[in-house]
This record gives sequence, C-alpha cells and structure tokens, in this order.
Amino acid sequence: MFQIYRNLHQGEKFSIRERGRVIDRLTDFTAEGITFTVSKSGRDRVLRERRKNVHAFVVCQSWSKGIVNLLGPVLMYNPYLADTFMCDGVPISKTDRVAFTGGRCYLINAESNSNV
Repeated sequence: MFQIYRNLHQGEKFSIRERGRVIDRLTDFTAEGITFTVSKSGRDRVLRERRKNVHAFVVCQSWSKGIVNLLGPVLMYNPYLADTFMCDGVPISKTDRVAFTGGRCYLINAESNSNV
C-alpha cells in the first residue's frame, strides 16, 4: 500500500510514501485501488493550531507515471469544512482510479463510479 499526500513545501507536487518513507515526488500520475483516510487527531491539531500539517492521505494499491484524458470531478479535502474527502459536495471514502495533475486530484471515469 502507498500513501499519497500533497507536499506542503513543493508547490503542485504530491509525495508518495511506502512503509513510512517517501519514495517519489510527482506532479502527474494515476493511482488505482483508492481509499481516502483522514487522521482525526491530525485534523483536530489543524483546527486547534490553525496551521497545516500532513494528516490526510489517498491510500492506493498501485500508481503509475502519466495521466489519462478522462478526468472527472475534482476530489478535495479541507479540514476546516469537513472531516473527509469530498467530491461535488458529497463525502467519498473509496474509488477505483484517480489522476493527480496540476496540484489536484481527479476522479477518472466518474460516471461509472458508484461510490460517489
């Protein structure tokens, strides 16, 4: 399993972590077998200190460089608005595939995704 999170210090890059170590930092890639996780204690610390920290992850089974052209809606996480990842205002906990590009995370083939 891999954990993907927005790198707070490198602009549009995302860090990919495996077994606690960052193995790559990428801008454009896709991931499959997705589960979204948010650390409650990490979010509580953000709310209390009003300062960003890494506490929300896209957990995936596999990833590959490059993206596809079938981008769907943007997936977002804002600790000040919700305690989960959101897609078009609806909470989302898992999906099949996502694409990362331009500092954002997108559903791929969203119309065939039944988890949204």
